[in-house]
Amino acid sequence: MNPKTPRTLAQFSAILVFLGIAVMDPLAGLALMVLAGILSIIAIIFGTKKVRVIAIILLAIIISFAIWKLPEARQHLKRYRERAPAVEKGIALQSLIFQSHAIHQP
Repeated sequence: MNPKTPRTLAQFSAILVFLGIAVMDPLAGLALMVLAGILSIIAIIFGTKKVRVIAIILLAIIISFAIWKLPEARQHLKRYRERAPAVEKGIALQSLIFQSHAIHQP
């Protein structure tokens, strides 16, 4: 496959769509959908008529799957943001405990 052709970009975009659907992490799936959409738009701009039609259909599929994954990705990110400060405090607390043991031991 020649990476310079819009047909190749459309094919790679289709592969990324399947990977975006199959991946378990909703944020990674959404990121793959966005990347697939960008490649599909490039194929629409520079492709022949047949490639443009296929890329437009592919872009419609990408948009629908991205909308489908968006609420799940937001919820996943919200849970991560709630958990991240607790992890940072836990690490800081563990380092303080370790430092206090090192200071108090003869």
